[in-house]
Amino acid sequence: MTAMYQRLRDDYGYKGSYSAIKRFVGHLRPVEKEIYVRVHTEPGEVVQVDFGYVGLIYDPKSQKTRKAYVFVATLGYSRHQYAEIVFDQTISTWLGLHIRAFAFFGGVPRKVVVDNLKSAVVKTLLKNPILGEAYWKFAQHYHFLVSPNPPASPWLKGKVESGVGYVKGNFFAGQEFLDLDSANRRLGAWVMETAGVRDHGTTHVASLKSFREEEQAALQALPEEVFSLSEMRMAKVHSDCHIVVGASYYSEPYALLGKQVEVHVHEREVEIYFEHALVRTHLRAQKKGLW
Repeated sequence: MTAMYQRLRDDYGYKGSYSAIKRFVGHLRPVEKEIYVRVHTEPGEVVQVDFGYVGLIYDPKSQKTRKAYVFVATLGYSRHQYAEIVFDQTISTWLGLHIRAFAFFGGVPRKVVVDNLKSAVVKTLLKNPILGEAYWKFAQHYHFLVSPNPPASPWLKGKVESGVGYVKGNFFAGQEFLDLDSANRRLGAWVMETAGVRDHGTTHVASLKSFREEEQAALQALPEEVFSLSEMRMAKVHSDCHIVVGASYYSEPYALLGKQVEVHVHEREVEIYFEHALVRTHLRAQKKGLW
C-alpha cells in the first residue's frame, strides 16, 4: 500500500491521503478473521497448566522481595482450578506443584497440557517433543499423558490462559500481601469461595459444582506412593571421575570427565544422566565418603 500511494502521487498527481488508500485496499482484500473451534473434553480427561508473572512478593526465607509467579491448573471439563504462588519454575518446584494440584483435585486427569517451559520439555519438536527425564518419570508414576503445547499457539490451552488471566485480574488486582505464605492462604480461599462458586462465563455453571458432581469421580486414582524425586541438580565430573553431591562423592565413567551431568536424588538412590540417558545409579550416601 505504501508503494501504491507513492506511485499514485508520483505518476498521477494523487492529492488524497494514505488512509484513503488503506480503506480502498481494505474493501478489495478484507482481512480474514481468525476462527477457532472450541475444544470440549470429557470429565477427567485433561488438565491445562501454566504460569503467570504476578509481581514482587516478600520471601521470608531469603528475607528479600522476589519475583513471584502463579501456577494455575485448570480442569478441561469443569474449569475447576488449583492455584499457587511460587518464586521459581525449577523442576523440583514444577513437580511439587503437580503433586499438590493432584492432591487438591483428589485424582489425576488422563492428560496434562503443558507449555514448552524447560521444566517439562527439553527440546521442542512439532510432533514428538523431548521431555525432561524427571517429568517423564513423574508422568509414568502418575499415569498421565504429557501433551506439550506447540510454540506460539496459546489458543490451544485457552482454558488455563483465561484461568491465569482471571486469577491475575480478579485476585491479584489491587491487593498487597505480607509474604508468600499469607498470599497463598488467601489465594486458596479465593479459589474455593470466589472462583469456584461463580457462574462460569463459558459453561454457565459454577466450576466447583460441576467438579464435585461430574468430574471428580472420573479422575484416575492417586498413586499409593508419592513420587520420590527429592532433588535434581547439575554436577561436573571432576578429574578423579567423581561428582560431589551433598558432600559425598559418586564415581562416573571416565568418558564424562569435565562434562556436566544431571543428578536425580531419590530417597534411597542417586541416578546420573548425561544428555537424557541414564549412565550410572548409586545407593544414596548416608554419610560423607566415596561411592
